[in-house]
Amino acid sequence: MQDQRWVDIQQRTFTGWVNQHLKDRILKCNDLINDLKDGILLINLLEIISSKTIPTYNKKPKIRAQLLENCGWALKFLKDEGIKLVAIGPEDVVDSRRTLILGLIWTIILRYHIQKGGASGSAKNDLLAWVQKQIPECNVKDFSSSWTDGKALCHLVESLKSGTIELGPVDSNPNALENATLGADRALSDLDIPKILSPSDMVSPDVDELSVMTYISYFRDYANNAGKRADREKKEKTADPARSFAFGAGLEKGEQFVPAHFLIQAKNCFGDNLKTGGDVFEVSITPPTKGAAAFRPDKVQDNGDGTYDVTYTPLDHGKHTVAVTLRGTGIHGSPYSVPIDRSTIVANGPGLESANVFLPSDFTIIAKKTSRSKCSSSSF
Repeated sequence: MQDQRWVDIQQRTFTGWVNQHLKDRILKCNDLINDLKDGILLINLLEIISSKTIPTYNKKPKIRAQLLENCGWALKFLKDEGIKLVAIGPEDVVDSRRTLILGLIWTIILRYHIQKGGASGSAKNDLLAWVQKQIPECNVKDFSSSWTDGKALCHLVESLKSGTIELGPVDSNPNALENATLGADRALSDLDIPKILSPSDMVSPDVDELSVMTYISYFRDYANNAGKRADREKKEKTADPARSFAFGAGLEKGEQFVPAHFLIQAKNCFGDNLKTGGDVFEVSITPPTKGAAAFRPDKVQDNGDGTYDVTYTPLDHGKHTVAVTLRGTGIHGSPYSVPIDRSTIVANGPGLESANVFLPSDFTIIAKKTSRSKCSSSSF
């Protein structure tokens, strides 16, 4: 009965590991021992973790011969990858032989997850050496009893992200399940490490060594990927001119002497809108007159939310070229060609024909496309 309990733990953990990968294709394995028999999930798993393709297999197998053929393709793929398979054939997967299937999944985990960093010696010893260097205060000696009080897990989380767990209360807490639950919850929420090994299984007296190794290898991955995460975080906060764009009436058409407006939206290289400002977008407007100098807009206002209001006043009519650049590179769609109509603003009245010194003289300004107003002026 004792053997059965650690096997159950291993099956649950391995199922969680498999599903972490299958979710990339919106697939799920409910029963690791019985759900692999048609070869479909197994082949998808191998394609995902290897970034390769298994082109020849039956996507809708119905009879035993087709199930055996699919499982055969999966095992052949592993052999072609240089992975040694011992005492397992297609019929063992189709016939749901638990021990052999768990052994197969462990072989896959070992090759594509635990050893993917290029471990030079024993995968177990290499991973253990990393843990011991990371949390020397815990005196971790193995992947079984050293983890059953839940404290090493909490220390490991804190070592990877300082301030995540207050270790004093953990070290004085005799409740192993509470410690392990805290560590696993914070690993998930703060480090995005999936809870493939449940806290109750980690603190069980029947804890499975291979399950703990599989789970802890995620923590080493987190540490090894620190540089990649920092690079991504930087990119997420940096405006990319190729993704950023501008829009608004001021880029579609305008009128001579009338202020035109448009908006710049800063985006990062992933196509996400930035939520903060601080970027310096350069805007220049070139009139249609040959040899005319480009001019700057009246205003480029940083709204502090990743958008920038731009206002410019064209003094000529005809096609204007509006160029928007960031760090010397044009944003998406730039330069913009904007037709500017001849001004419809006219003025008339006696004040424009004659006037007397020190006496008010009236005239009317009419802006057909904006508003109509009267202005009084005096001349001396």
